[in-house]
Order: sequence, then C-alpha cells, then structure tokens
Amino acid sequence: IAISSMFIAVHSPAFKASVSDIVEEKAYSRASGLIQLAEASRYVVSPFIAGFLLTRFSLPLVLVLDLATFLIGAMTVILIKNVTIQHYQKGEKESFWADFIDAFRYIVRNRILFHLLYLTTIVTFITGILQVLFVPLVLSLTDAATLGTIQSISASGMLIGSIFIGMMSRSDSQGKVLPLSLGVAGLFFILIGTGTNHFLFAMAAFCFFLTLPFVNTSLEVLFRRNIVNKMQGRIWSLISLISQIGMLLALSITGLLADQLFNPLLTDDGLLAETVGSIIGTGVARGSGLMVILSGFFLVLCSFFIAKRGEYMNFKTDLPSITPNGRQLKSI
Repeated sequence: IAISSMFIAVHSPAFKASVSDIVEEKAYSRASGLIQLAEASRYVVSPFIAGFLLTRFSLPLVLVLDLATFLIGAMTVILIKNVTIQHYQKGEKESFWADFIDAFRYIVRNRILFHLLYLTTIVTFITGILQVLFVPLVLSLTDAATLGTIQSISASGMLIGSIFIGMMSRSDSQGKVLPLSLGVAGLFFILIGTGTNHFLFAMAAFCFFLTLPFVNTSLEVLFRRNIVNKMQGRIWSLISLISQIGMLLALSITGLLADQLFNPLLTDDGLLAETVGSIIGTGVARGSGLMVILSGFFLVLCSFFIAKRGEYMNFKTDLPSITPNGRQLKSI
C-alpha cells in the first residue's frame, strides 16, 4: 500500500498537469466534472461490480481483472502521449530543489494562487473531519446495515453532481460559483451535524456530497487558469503536498478531540447538556455532531470572506512569462 501510494503521489500532479494540455480552456470545468465522476463511481459503481464478480468467479480471477484495468489505463496514456509530448520543447534540466523553490515562489507571489491553496487546504481538512466522524455519527443513529445504505446514498450525491458539471458547467463562471457552492456546502455540513434521525442525516450527507464537486471544480479551474503550462506539474505537486497536510491533520486530531473533548461535553450530564444539548441533543456522539456543525459554520464564513474580498472574481491574473528566479519560460 505504501509503494502504491508513492506512485499515486507521482501520478496525480502529472495527470492534472496533462489535462491542461489536452483540454481547451473553455472546457476545464466539464473535464473536472468528468474526472470527479470517475472518482465518485468507485464508491457507487465499483462495489456493485465487485459484488457481482465475486458471486460468479473466484477471488484470484477477480484480482486478475483488477490488474487488467491498470493495463487499460496504461494503454490510454500511450494513445494520448503523442498529443501532449510533441508540443514541448526540451529545456534545461534543473535540480529537484530548484524546481521545488520555483513552484513555492510562484504560488507565494501569485495572490490568487496563494488564497486558493489555503482555501483548498481548509476544505481538505474539513472533509477529513467528516471522513473520521461519519461512521460513528451514523452508528449512533442506526445499525451497521443502514450505514452501508447511507454511505451509498452519500456517494451517489457526488456522482450526480459530477455528471451535471460534466454536461453543463462553464469554466468562465467558476469565480462566482466558488463562494456560492462553498456556502451551500457549509449549510449542508451543519445539517449533517444536527441530524438526530438517520433519514435526515442521509439527505443532508447526499446534498453535501452533491455540492462538493462544484467546490472542487471551481478550485481546480481557477488554479488552472492562473498557472502557466510550463509550471503545471510543479505547482500541482506542491498543491497536493500542502493541501493533503489538511487531511493528515484532520485524521490525526479529530478522533482525539471527539473522544476527549467534544463528546464528554454533550453527554447527559456534560457541561453543554443544558445549553447546546437542548438544541442538538445529548448522547454518545452528539459532541462529534457539534464538531461537524462548527466546521460547517467555518465553511460558511469562508464563503462570505471570499465573496466580500472578491479575490476570485478576478477570474484570471496576468500570467508571468518567467519563473520567480528569473528564468524565461519556453513557449509550448
């Protein structure tokens, strides 16, 4: 798993950088929607396919079929390779640290990229909180069998949202979509935390994951529009590195905060039982619900901040023709 993760870390920024070369700028948002559709399908479509195959074939054969899908992916890359690589001029070979520093300076000196990066890290962090608390919250409301159904319903929201973006979305409107979708996502996040009924919880989770692709697409399109092609690979690598720190932090501290701080506050005799508890209820996991509610409020505040500052309404900055250390970028 560790080795696989290492190669995924190499693959992800290269894949994202390649999209900017293959897809026309006006189709960035639709491409992002279709990519997220592929990502979401593994949570909805793949389990059904896996279940079907396991009932009719042996496990070794299913694993062989799984490996075959990687060969299909490799063949796809070979087919499109000439479309992208033939456009590049081979430049000077730089050291790893020179490229890393170039990417870091590029982000720091581009105000929009810098704000987009910390906003992406925040969204990743808050999504990580839900990832940790989702199962405990559902199991405090219902049984394990219903948990699987709720997870499928939630994932289908992301699938539907991605389909809509892939068919209808426009790249030139993402600057306005970002604060709106972020605010709506925050509201549904709050509803997830307040849910004391598994049906309402499922609906709130579905709506949140329906909205999440719009947030992701807006961020991705705005990133693409503000990075010159020559820097795409380096910048996406750094974006992945920094934004995933948010996920790592969420996975590290959420469980500890829930068990040691928030859940004790909302037990039947907890400090907040008669105040906050009178609104969202008390019980084993209501403190976890409070964590989700606070995270949702923070997303809403971020959306107001973005809308007020208008940082992302200036959809595209004048892209620099040189890297931060003064080297001229070669045309593509």
